[in-house]
Amino acid sequence: MKKINTGYNLIHFYEDFMSVEDCLIIKDFVLKEKINKENDINKMPWETSDTINIYKLNKDSIVLKTLIENRKRLTNLVSDCFQEKVYPHFTDLVLWKTGRKMETHIDDGDMHEEGTELNKHFAPRHFSAVVYINDDYTGGNTYVFDGETDNFYESNPKIGAVLIFASDKRCPHGVSEIESGFRITFPSWFTKDINFKDGLD
Repeated sequence: MKKINTGYNLIHFYEDFMSVEDCLIIKDFVLKEKINKENDINKMPWETSDTINIYKLNKDSIVLKTLIENRKRLTNLVSDCFQEKVYPHFTDLVLWKTGRKMETHIDDGDMHEEGTELNKHFAPRHFSAVVYINDDYTGGNTYVFDGETDNFYESNPKIGAVLIFASDKRCPHGVSEIESGFRITFPSWFTKDINFKDGLD
């Protein structure tokens, strides 16, 4: 695993975090499950059928075992990056089809009105991580702003690489349009509050 200097304390990028072999297991599974489903690029993947809920996967599934093994490593890496004990809060698999993009946003509860169900759901998210399962597409870069300077870091997706950053207003981020191909990611969010650990592992 190789750390790439992003220039920002709250943004971390590592190449070769996840093995190519593990990435191919996940890629093959996602494409088999989702490739022929609806393709409304005006909706986000989780508003269609392009998100896989890993919590519904068979416990004996090689895909789930691969994800859990890598997420354990990722949990330790996020803890090391921010020198804080963290726990997995939520994880899924996402297929981004050609034409999709995501506007600048933040991942924690401040996205939503205080006291609402969405605010409560996202509030425990303190750190975000995106593992790139493939890189055989164009576009689809993740850009993360440094909230203090308005400068930003833009990742160049590479199979097995991971981008890690703070989930709050210090790191607004988005995804540029996928120009061709399919972008597959393995996003996870982490909390500092053990009461919001997801219990998958």
